[in-house]
Amino acid sequence: MNKAISLCLIPLALTPSVYGLINLGEGRIDLETSASVFYDSEIRARNLGQDDMVLTIRPSLVYTRPSKSLDLMASVSLRGVVYADHDEYNDLDVYFDLGLTPTARMETARFRVNGDVILNSESRADADVGDIVTIRTYGASGQVIYDPNRRFNIIGRLSARREDPDSERLYTIDRYNASGTVQTPLNEDISLQATAGYSKIASEGRSTDSEIFTYSAGFVGDLFTKLRADVSAGIQDTKYENGQDDSSPYISASLNWQANETSSISCRVAQSIGTTLDDRATDTFSVDVTGRRELNRQFAGSVFLGYDDIDYNSLVDPLLDRSDQEYYFGGSLSYDWVRWSSIRLEARYSDRSSTDPIFSYDRLRVGVVMTGTW
Repeated sequence: MNKAISLCLIPLALTPSVYGLINLGEGRIDLETSASVFYDSEIRARNLGQDDMVLTIRPSLVYTRPSKSLDLMASVSLRGVVYADHDEYNDLDVYFDLGLTPTARMETARFRVNGDVILNSESRADADVGDIVTIRTYGASGQVIYDPNRRFNIIGRLSARREDPDSERLYTIDRYNASGTVQTPLNEDISLQATAGYSKIASEGRSTDSEIFTYSAGFVGDLFTKLRADVSAGIQDTKYENGQDDSSPYISASLNWQANETSSISCRVAQSIGTTLDDRATDTFSVDVTGRRELNRQFAGSVFLGYDDIDYNSLVDPLLDRSDQEYYFGGSLSYDWVRWSSIRLEARYSDRSSTDPIFSYDRLRVGVVMTGTW
C-alpha cells in the first residue's frame, strides 16, 4: 500500500518549476512532460483478477517550424511504465514522429501535401489477445489534396506500417493502404464524396493475410448551423490468400453538434473488418457518444459512453472463434492551473462479455494525468 501511495505522489514532484523555450532558426524546441498514475482492475485485459497501480512518465522533445510553404514537426520521446505489484511488466518505450505539411501552388491548380513518419515501441494491454504486449511499429503515411477549382477536389492517401510484437505466439504484420476520394459541392454547406480503397495485410505464416477492397459514398458538411456530419457507407470485399472470400458492410459516420462556444456533443458509428496479432479476422461494429463542456477558463469536463461488438474468426480452427460485446462509460475533468501545466482526472468502466469466459470481465481504470510544457 505504501508503494502505491508513493507512486501517486511522484507526478506531483515532477511538476515543472520554470518555463523554458529554445528557438532554433525559424523553429523552436519545446520540452513536454506527462506523468500519470492509474488504478487498473484488469491490467492484462482478461478475466484474471490482476489489478495494480500503474505509473507512466513520458518526457518529449518537440520541434516545430511553421511557415507559409512548409510546416515541419518532429518529436522524440521516452515512456517509462512501472507496475507497483507486477514488476515483470515494467517497460521503457521509445517514440519518434516526423510530420511534414508542404503546400505547392501552380498557375491553375493548388496542391496540399502532408506526410508522417513513425518509429516507436509501445507496451499496452491488447484486448484482442488478452495480454500486455510490446509492439515495435515502423511506418509512414502521406496525403495529397488536389483542389483545382470550386467544382471538385481529389484526395489521395498512402500508408505503410509494420507491427512487430515481442511475443513468439504473435505475428509480425505488414499493412499497406491506398485510397482515393473525390469530393464535389452539393451546395454551400455540403459536399458529396466517393472513395475507393485498397489494403493489403501480409506476414509470414498467417492464414488471415489478405487484400481488402473498399467502396463507399456519402457526404460531409454542415447539416444545420451547429451540426456537422461526415457520413460514408459502402462495402468491403476481402480476398484471403487461402482462397476464401468475404464481403461485409462498411460504415463510417460522425456527427458533431456545437451547442455553443463552450459545449459540444459528438457521436460516431463505424463498422469495419481487420485482423489481430494472433491471426484472427475481425468484424467490428462500434458506436460512441461524447459530451464536452468548458466550465470556465481553467476547468473543462467530458463524459462518454459506447458499445463495441466484435466477431473474431479463425480461418484455421473454428473452435478459436469468439464473439465479444463491450459496454463502457467514463469521463474526465481537467484543470489548467498555470499557463504551462495542467492536471486531469480520468475514469473509464467497461463491462465485456464473450463466448470465451477468459475474455468476460469488468474493468475499471481511474487515475490522474499531469502535463507540462517548457
